[in-house]
Amino acid sequence: MSRTPPGTGQLTLVLGFFFVSGAAMALVIWHTLSEFLAGQPVEGGQYLLAMALIGVFVGFAWLMARYIQLVLPPYPSRFDDPDNDEVSR
Repeated sequence: MSRTPPGTGQLTLVLGFFFVSGAAMALVIWHTLSEFLAGQPVEGGQYLLAMALIGVFVGFAWLMARYIQLVLPPYPSRFDDPDNDEVSR
């Protein structure tokens, strides 16, 4: 059984979820890093949360990249065309 690509609605929902959740994680990481670099005291729990979210954020980015690679067809290369005369030159 071949796998059918998702519709536009499903793709929009998945990308929207990745965007909203990634933006929320980036906000927490950015705020904590900003306070830390400004020399303000950062609570231990907030610091640990930000460090954990960095790992989750990287994992989310990897999952999003894998999802896009699986869903979208690869862009055809000019070298894939057997009738292309430029390749044989």
